[in-house]
Amino acid sequence: MEHFLDPGIEKAWLDEAERRWQEIEQGRVQCVPAEEVMKKARANLNK
Repeated sequence: MEHFLDPGIEKAWLDEAERRWQEIEQGRVQCVPAEEVMKKARANLNK
Protein backbone atom coordinates (compact mmCIF):
# COMPACT_ATOMS: atom_id res chain seq x y z
CA MET A 1 0.00 0.00 0.00
CA GLU A 2 1.20 3.48 -0.80
CA HIS A 3 1.89 5.70 2.19
CA PHE A 4 1.45 9.45 2.08
CA LEU A 5 3.60 11.96 3.91
CA ASP A 6 0.46 13.71 5.10
CA PRO A 7 -1.70 11.44 7.28
CA GLY A 8 -4.70 13.58 6.38
CA ILE A 9 -4.31 12.71 2.70
CA GLU A 10 -4.00 9.02 3.49
CA LYS A 11 -7.14 9.17 5.66
CA ALA A 12 -9.04 10.99 2.90
CA TRP A 13 -8.15 8.24 0.40
CA LEU A 14 -9.13 5.51 2.84
CA ASP A 15 -12.42 7.28 3.56
CA GLU A 16 -13.11 7.60 -0.18
CA ALA A 17 -12.34 3.93 -0.78
CA GLU A 18 -14.70 2.94 2.05
CA ARG A 19 -17.45 5.23 0.70
CA ARG A 20 -17.13 3.73 -2.78
CA TRP A 21 -17.13 0.18 -1.40
CA GLN A 22 -20.32 0.91 0.53
CA GLU A 23 -21.98 2.27 -2.63
CA ILE A 24 -21.13 -0.99 -4.43
CA GLU A 25 -22.29 -3.16 -1.53
CA GLN A 26 -25.58 -1.25 -1.24
CA GLY A 27 -26.23 -1.53 -4.98
CA ARG A 28 -26.21 2.23 -5.50
CA VAL A 29 -23.57 1.97 -8.22
CA GLN A 30 -22.82 -0.72 -10.77
CA CYS A 31 -19.27 -1.83 -11.52
CA VAL A 32 -18.11 -1.84 -15.13
CA PRO A 33 -15.46 -4.29 -16.31
CA ALA A 34 -12.15 -2.61 -17.17
CA GLU A 35 -12.22 -4.09 -20.68
CA GLU A 36 -15.53 -2.33 -21.37
CA VAL A 37 -14.26 0.98 -19.99
CA MET A 38 -11.12 0.81 -22.14
CA LYS A 39 -13.13 -0.13 -25.26
CA LYS A 40 -15.41 2.90 -24.77
CA ALA A 41 -12.43 5.18 -24.04
CA ARG A 42 -10.63 4.06 -27.21
CA ALA A 43 -13.78 4.55 -29.27
CA ASN A 44 -14.19 8.09 -27.89
CA LEU A 45 -10.56 8.94 -28.60
CA ASN A 46 -10.90 7.75 -32.20
CA LYS A 47 -13.90 9.98 -32.95
